Amino acid sequence: MSWRILVVEDEDDIREQTVDLLSGSVPSVEGIPADIRATGSFDQALHLLESEPFDVVVLDIRDQSVVDGSPTDDADSGLDVFRQVRSRIFVPIVFYTALPELASDCGLPPFVQVVSKNTGDEVDALREAVNLALHSTFQQLRARFDQHIEHVKRDFMIDFVEQHWDELHQEQRRSDVAHLLVRRLAASLEGGASLFADLLEGTEPAEVGALVHPMRYYIVPPLDDRRTGDVLVFHEVDANGEPAEEWYVVLTPSCDFVPTRLKADHTVMVACDLLEDTKEYKEWSEAGDDGKESARKKVESIMRNNRFKSQSERFHFLPAAWDVPNLVVDFQRWRHITTATLDGAERVATIDSPFVEALVSRFTRYFNRVGTPDLDVNVAIDRLT
Repeated sequence: MSWRILVVEDEDDIREQTVDLLSGSVPSVEGIPADIRATGSFDQALHLLESEPFDVVVLDIRDQSVVDGSPTDDADSGLDVFRQVRSRIFVPIVFYTALPELASDCGLPPFVQVVSKNTGDEVDALREAVNLALHSTFQQLRARFDQHIEHVKRDFMIDFVEQHWDELHQEQRRSDVAHLLVRRLAASLEGGASLFADLLEGTEPAEVGALVHPMRYYIVPPLDDRRTGDVLVFHEVDANGEPAEEWYVVLTPSCDFVPTRLKADHTVMVACDLLEDTKEYKEWSEAGDDGKESARKKVESIMRNNRFKSQSERFHFLPAAWDVPNLVVDFQRWRHITTATLDGAERVATIDSPFVEALVSRFTRYFNRVGTPDLDVNVAIDRLT
């Protein structure tokens, strides 16, 4: 395997210089060397990007189209390629151009960078930009992910498809192969922490299955369709005219939100408090050295869903990750609103499985509990004696 770089430059001498420059200056990343391809055709570049995988594209914007100091209609052909590439695939792009101003609005390092050919230090700048793109964590994740997918496909074909080909190649069973492979891939990614263990903060291979990073609770950005476990924030204004936020989690079953057969005219959601607003957290933050440890344990009791001296099952903790703050779900504070009202809320994340099932199960247990008088234990003990 090698890091694959595509150079798109329609001036022959500059194209050759760029390839030579990158060939001698791009070091291996994770021990993987660089493989550099080049083309002078923008159309061919699109074809190559659709048919072959590349890790970085170095893209020109046709500076020779400048006539009398003004670019012609073809001056931004490279930008057209950029737009077409971005609409089809994702690959980091480095604009290497004499017209950097045309791409000034595109720069989002390290994934989209602009390097001018006219600064005098363009060689170092181009080298730095390409290396920055290759050294991003995304590239390491993508390489690891691609390797994993290939291994799963290989094992699936050798261990299963080859052994059952007489049944699977029949017309009525053709779709079975696709379904089985998709499910196999999905199951293999459930252990994502082990797949990327050395790249994931706070997770050691030996701990997989025992402890999880808070980010494993969520899907971010949230999935396209509304569903159970959507984390919402309503941006409000308080009595003093100051901005305020109200956090909720959706509990209505996902099947009621299917767009083609929407059943949820109304939505059930439950309110959340910020952990930092709870009395336990405030006591901990204000406690002196003598009471710090006991106050900390009360905060931990919230996080472990066993809140100190509280009604059983009433509260459920959601850890902070990405744009989700530390939230304490309070099942007593549920609301029933029209589904159309949800359009006024920001969907921040979707709680992932199995954490969303645990949340719903806890809500169900809380509202389905049966109250009974307390047993007179003294009478029962007396009968034993």
